[in-house]
Amino acid sequence: MLDLHYERWLALFPEAPKDLAANAYKRLRAHYAEPHRAYHNFQHIDACLRHLDSVRDQLTSFHVIEMAIWYHDVIYDTHKNDNEAQSANYAFETLAKLNISEENRNLVHKLIMATKHPSIPDSLEERYLLDIDLSILGTSSEIFDVYEKQIREEYQWVPEIIYKEGRSKVLQAFLDQPAIYHTEIFFRERETLARRNLERVIAEFDGGKFWSGG
Repeated sequence: MLDLHYERWLALFPEAPKDLAANAYKRLRAHYAEPHRAYHNFQHIDACLRHLDSVRDQLTSFHVIEMAIWYHDVIYDTHKNDNEAQSANYAFETLAKLNISEENRNLVHKLIMATKHPSIPDSLEERYLLDIDLSILGTSSEIFDVYEKQIREEYQWVPEIIYKEGRSKVLQAFLDQPAIYHTEIFFRERETLARRNLERVIAEFDGGKFWSGG
């Protein structure tokens, strides 16, 4: 069966030897298939790519942002707090082997570092990448609840009371920002839903709705 994602991946690296690009793709997919990932898996990358395609005409650095999307969660360990830095470094080193210029590798690195939430973007590319990465916040309550349960699964090693306290702080930090979304299209389509979802979940944590396991 034709892997359209693989074909898309190869198109990003026309100057790279195909065997190196193929190996990089294989290793990337292996990272996103790690068993501890309930949300930060390849489905998340696929969703991000689809959102990116929907705003293609707004971007001049489309392919650089696409590279950042592919790699922004390549390293993901909930026991660590440097996943963004590890992912950015992994991308920088791998992209060098795929004949991506140092200028673009630096931009990819910077973009991935911006996904350490919450953060304030300082470029158009960062604004779109952050909004794409956080698009899940501004979805229906049903989809958002599935997302919350997936995040809880990724942190199942954290005791419930500690998780609720920490997760509430993370969600409240988004609410405390003047705007969750930094581009006009994402703000218009998702800001109200996102704030409604976050406020509801914070209020419902006391009832244990989003955790039901040991």
